[in-house]
Amino acid sequence: GTGQACSFRIWSDRSASDLEALEWNPCMDLLACLTAPPDSTMSIYRLLAEDHSPKLLSEKITGVGTALAWSPCGRKIAVGDRLGGVSVYDGESGAVLHV
Repeated sequence: GTGQACSFRIWSDRSASDLEALEWNPCMDLLACLTAPPDSTMSIYRLLAEDHSPKLLSEKITGVGTALAWSPCGRKIAVGDRLGGVSVYDGESGAVLHV
């Protein structure tokens, strides 16, 4: 079958050029987006909401985040920074699991 294309704009007070990284969840309909340092923000969107529009699930200030990676099970997301630090968050709620 053919699927419908999903297109949306990430709403922020920052410009699109500030998007540092984005990462699809390997198991769920989630997309994580990270804006550029120095005040990086990680936003997690559910893309297949009932009304077919993206739903912002969580938003967290991560400081100097520059990279994202989902865990293989898709339930956690790691944010790496330029200083070598890694923080781990719950993939849906955005709760901090490990710093």
